[in-house]
Amino acid sequence: MNEPSSTARRRLLWQVILFALLQYAVLLAVSGLIFLASHFPPSAANLDSVIVGLVNVESIIEGPRKLFLHLWPWESTPRGFGIVASLFNSLVWGLGLAAIRRFWTSATK
Repeated sequence: MNEPSSTARRRLLWQVILFALLQYAVLLAVSGLIFLASHFPPSAANLDSVIVGLVNVESIIEGPRKLFLHLWPWESTPRGFGIVASLFNSLVWGLGLAAIRRFWTSATK
């Protein structure tokens, strides 16, 4: 079998980390937009549909985290579990996006 070289693994790891950080930045941006839209006065503009759309996007972006939290069998989670779940969420998205990018570049060559 053709095993990937050390530089290819390192490049894939950097892509996963980069995509994970980008996913986290997008999640923070969507959360900030939800916050801003919810504090906009309804007498000026009704942004309820925008808020609902942003919340749906946020729930998709947080999908792996929510699944990971639901897999915890007990009522309370240990200290730091939320941070681990957020890290897990970003890494899952980073790995998925890096795999899609790698597949796309190999398919288009």
